[in-house]
This record gives sequence, structure tokens and C-alpha cells, in this order.
Amino acid sequence: MLKFMMVLMIGSLAACGGKKGGNDAFEKTSAFADQMCACKDADCAKKVMDEMEKWSTEWAKNAKPEDVPNAEEQKKYVEVSKRMTDCSTKAMTPPK
Repeated sequence: MLKFMMVLMIGSLAACGGKKGGNDAFEKTSAFADQMCACKDADCAKKVMDEMEKWSTEWAKNAKPEDVPNAEEQKKYVEVSKRMTDCSTKAMTPPK
């Protein structure tokens, strides 16, 4: 479920636009991935997910059709999405 949520969230950002504000959306998404990768537990991961959801909802309200990223930019979103998903899974998985 968590992986699905993260892919959906980053996918929606990519679909809503990636170039607005000088690639601001990609930079912000990368920053969220960095924050997620710094998390050591589920509480931290949830906080990052909540912040990202709030930001992406607000950001998407202003997206325009011309902001949609090209194929190369979409590949970058996929890479960031995978990194964030891997980090969130690690943070939310109880230690053995």
C-alpha cells in the first residue's frame, strides 16, 4: 500500500507539471526523497509523506498544461519515486 501511495503521489506531480518555476517541482520532490531517506522510523516517514501530500496538493492547484514534463523529465521522477519508495519502506519496516 505504501509503495502504491508514493508512486501515485510522485506520478501525480509528474502529470501535473515538472517545469513550473524552473523545475521547482522536481527539486522539491527530490528534497522530499532526501528527507524520507533520512528517516529511521515510521513516524518520520509518515510526517514526510504528509508534508509532501500537502505541498503537492497546493502546487497542483496552479499547474498548467504546458508544465507537463517531457519523457526525459518523467524518467527523473520515476528514479526519485523509486528512491523515495525504497527509503519509506525501510523506515516503516520494523527492525528484525
